[in-house]
Amino acid sequence: MRHSATLATTARNSAEHRQAGAAFRAAHQGWTTASAQLTATTEAAEQAGQALQNDDERRAVHGPNVMTGDAARATLQGKLRERLSTAIADAALLPSWFTIVLGHQPPATGTQRWLDTAASLLMYRIIYAVKDPVVALGPPPGNDEDRKAWHRSLTEDRRKNPVLAKRSGSVEAVECGRGRGRRGQG
Repeated sequence: MRHSATLATTARNSAEHRQAGAAFRAAHQGWTTASAQLTATTEAAEQAGQALQNDDERRAVHGPNVMTGDAARATLQGKLRERLSTAIADAALLPSWFTIVLGHQPPATGTQRWLDTAASLLMYRIIYAVKDPVVALGPPPGNDEDRKAWHRSLTEDRRKNPVLAKRSGSVEAVECGRGRGRRGQG
């Protein structure tokens, strides 16, 4: 406002008029920029609000199923750990695909991590119906993003754990069926 008043009351070729003109143009440019940012921010906020509303609707519809699935997964993992612990305590003969990757029993250190990995591997084989007698993770996961992520997680677990890495030799070889235990290809 102040610059407008100066422009209206001063001579056009005076220094004060030129300064007020430059200041007015800068203020106008700043206002235009702020207005554009406000518009963009408002649109982004509206889109985010819509996304949150859609998420709330999906959670209302699918939330109970997700919770049931999570509970079932936890129950299955608990039962698998229990059965695996019993099998190890009884010195049961474990399948080749299991012993190639994890060995016949947990290591003296890192036992909890070994059991977690073993239970996760057992769940993976159950959920994806892996039947391969030698290759722990079975065939490549294909286009299923959840399966790919789980496959990657199990593979990384084995790579990061030095005890498991030693037992399985080359992780890639075991996954592709070329590791120890595959007859004629060791």
